[in-house]
Amino acid sequence: MTDAAITAIQVARPAPIWRGVATIVLHCNDNKKRLCAQLAEQARRAAPIRITTIAETPTIATLRVIATFGDSGSTQSLTLAADRPIPMDDAQGGILPRRFVAAAGESTAQFFDRALDAFLPWRGKGGPGRMIRLPKGETLK
Repeated sequence: MTDAAITAIQVARPAPIWRGVATIVLHCNDNKKRLCAQLAEQARRAAPIRITTIAETPTIATLRVIATFGDSGSTQSLTLAADRPIPMDDAQGGILPRRFVAAAGESTAQFFDRALDAFLPWRGKGGPGRMIRLPKGETLK
């Protein structure tokens, strides 16, 4: 298989944890509500599923994303992890924590776009905020 074919397969089929997800509940540090609201707003842009920061009773279609904001001196950092509060099967697994650090001179919006592009399956890898077009008939569910 060529690299392009492997990449096409990876783009068309998100990881099993995303199967059947209808809602993402975003949990953040209690002391970073403004940053959490900004992250949620950027994640909602062109999202094919509902994203909320309000805790609700989980269902099998709920994915919990934990966002932990930190400061390393003058540099902003963000760690994202995900799991299913009610797993459907063991094959779904989880998304291990991924840590992102803001580049020098990078705005918060650019930083969040870069992190979301790497974390969410419908966000493009072609640049900040670019969306992947799923093949006809293909959904995240």
